[in-house]
Parts: sequence; structure tokens; C-alpha cells
Amino acid sequence: MQLNNSKSRAALDVARGDRRWSLSLGDCRTLLARLPDASIDAIITDPPYGMNYVSWTGQRVKNDGAPFVWWLGEVDRLLKDDGCLFCFTIQQVQEDWRRAISWAGLKIQSQIIWDKCVHGSGDCKRQFGPQHELAWFATKKGYGFPGKRPTTVIRHSRVHAVQRLHPTEKPVDLMKNIVESITEADDVVLDPFAGSGSTGVACVELGRRFIGCELVEEYVNVARTRLRKAKP
Repeated sequence: MQLNNSKSRAALDVARGDRRWSLSLGDCRTLLARLPDASIDAIITDPPYGMNYVSWTGQRVKNDGAPFVWWLGEVDRLLKDDGCLFCFTIQQVQEDWRRAISWAGLKIQSQIIWDKCVHGSGDCKRQFGPQHELAWFATKKGYGFPGKRPTTVIRHSRVHAVQRLHPTEKPVDLMKNIVESITEADDVVLDPFAGSGSTGVACVELGRRFIGCELVEEYVNVARTRLRKAKP
């Protein structure tokens, strides 16, 4: 799916500071290729992990058959010299993502644990109840935390299954914690897999500029509604 020119222009306007956010429908690789060099302060995203996820209602995630790492080839070019990447993943494929991020030219600095405060489902006879997800934090050489040093464990309750707008939706409070910990006011944050827009809402509420892309039109519509309602 290709992006139309008006949507890519909106993303360029955000990078220039002429607007606060944009959200494009289409393949993120097309959008990323059109963005200027060194135009992004941080990439914060929750990509398809590569685990054929199926929610309790039977929903699936597009491009989730294998780790969808192909967009990472653009991150070194797009990030400023003091830029960073925060990328969610999961235990089964964490090493695939670590290698891909390193091959993309960034330095892995930390593994983050999101404690969801309550465990999920799975094999109740042979698996510990899954209560966390993982993320890799990687930087370019000029990066430094803008404030207090964050810790590697972040505790936020997950979005209850019946309230989710997306099968793998992240809570806005979790995303605000991450955005505030690793970016500064008016920074440009990119999420190539915007889903229902939690990263974007967090950015708007915290005074960051946001560029997002999402492949599924249903979620783009949901995310745009949430973004329009978000208040700084």
C-alpha cells in the first residue's frame, strides 16, 4: 500500500515544525524513505514481533509471521546524532530484534521490562504466567537522557482486553512514561507502527511533535480520532 503525497507532505510539515502531528495510512517503509536525513529525535514503536499473535477475540497483527525488521535500514539515516530508538519486543524473538537493531547501526544500551501488573494466558500447565513484555533501547553516539535516569522496569497496568482498540494496544500512561523519559519538549517522535495511536496521544499531551504510520485503515481512523481529542 502506497502513501499519497498529501500524507507524506504532512509528515514533512511536522519535521519542519509547521504542524504538531501527522498520521499516514500505508506501508511505513514508503514514508520513512521520504523523510529527510536527521529529521527525527526518537523512534518509539511496537512493531509486529514475528510470533503470529492471535488475540482472545481472534484478531491478528499484519506482517507478524516473522520479525518485521525491514524498516530498520532507515533508522540511522533518519535519527539525529543524539537520537534514540525504543522498540518493544518479546522473549521468543528478542535476539532477532537485538541483532537487527545493531546491524542497523545503533548501539543497544538497555533492555526494558514492562511489568503489566497482571499475568496473561498461555499454557497454564507448563508456563509461568506471562506478566511482562520487553523492549530494546538503543542510541546514536550523541544521545543523553534529558532528565532523571530511568530504570529498566516500568510498571503500568495493561489495557483490559474488552477495552482495547487494537489487539496489542499499549496504555497511554505507559507511553507517556517512555516519551517523557527519553525525549524533550518539541522533539520529533516517529512511530512507524502506530496502531490505535497511543504513542501519538502521549506525544501530543507532553508537547512533542509526532509522525505516525499505520497499515490498517480501521486503526488509522481510531488513532486520528484519539489524536484530535488529545490536549497538551
